[in-house]
Amino acid sequence: MKKLPIGKSNFKAVIEDGDYFVDKSLFIKEVIDSSSQTSLVMRPRRFGKTLNLSMLRYFFENGESKTTNEKLFENLAVYKEDVFKQDFANYQVIYLTFKDVKSDNFEDSLEGIKGLISEEFGKYYAQISKLTLSPKDRIDADNILYCRGSNKTYENSLKLLSKILSKIYNQKVVILIDEYD
Repeated sequence: MKKLPIGKSNFKAVIEDGDYFVDKSLFIKEVIDSSSQTSLVMRPRRFGKTLNLSMLRYFFENGESKTTNEKLFENLAVYKEDVFKQDFANYQVIYLTFKDVKSDNFEDSLEGIKGLISEEFGKYYAQISKLTLSPKDRIDADNILYCRGSNKTYENSLKLLSKILSKIYNQKVVILIDEYD
């Protein structure tokens, strides 16, 4: 018997566990067909924003588990759309969720955010270390990797990582940010 995915926000876990899933996969097509470079998804609490971002991540992410991820979408509406063939698993994805950054003061929250950004840079450490970067970009990337960058450096960190990944993979990058508020 199927279960309700109460408390689950990972798309892959919901599909693989056979939980109830309301097919919102055509949201992916809406995102792709949109002419905007940036989208802000605002919905009430408990409306599935995190699950939808997770679904976007598994759709766009070009990684080692492409075949496994394709199986996640086989029974969903987006699988029958042209965008599936054109855009599935074709991008590097920067995915940040701030849901676990909880603190009573700003400084500790900021440190938590810096840690998450450093982790995201760390995923690409091998590629970044081999890449020829401008001296400033090299210093900034190293400072972010080792959690010693200034606030200004972190302010521009996603732009820098996106630029680096675009250079490495010769394609645009998808950035997904959850719990940004």
